[in-house]
Amino acid sequence: MARQLFESTLTDQQGHVVVGGSITVYLTGTLTAATIYSASSGGSAVTGSKVTSGSDGSYSFWIDES
Repeated sequence: MARQLFESTLTDQQGHVVVGGSITVYLTGTLTAATIYSASSGGSAVTGSKVTSGSDGSYSFWIDES
């Protein structure tokens, strides 16, 4: 299966960058954790479907097309 990259910058309601923020990814319209990966191929799924924003607020993860 091919994976697609998702990347963005975490900001608060005023548009300020959030450093070290926790992002949890769910399946659309549910509270079910999505399966995400830290690389475009291989490797295990990210535990807990959580990623953390970096020092510039950026974060990224990979999802299966299916």
